[in-house]
Amino acid sequence: MLVFSPSELTQIFDSLISNFQPSLRNSQPANTLYLLARFACLTCDHTWLEDLIIGATDTIEETFFVSFLT
Repeated sequence: MLVFSPSELTQIFDSLISNFQPSLRNSQPANTLYLLARFACLTCDHTWLEDLIIGATDTIEETFFVSFLT
């Protein structure tokens, strides 16, 4: 299980999503986000999970539009 703080989410998203070079058969970002979500569900309140899911979704969407549509 991975542990995080909401104040660290920006750095986590940068390393997992924004700065990650995608490749086939590399599910590291998805597995890490799953473990972070599991931590938020099991040990924190719903706002931690909401911040994680919405933040990850926004970062994925922003990364997609910046890299693939420019």
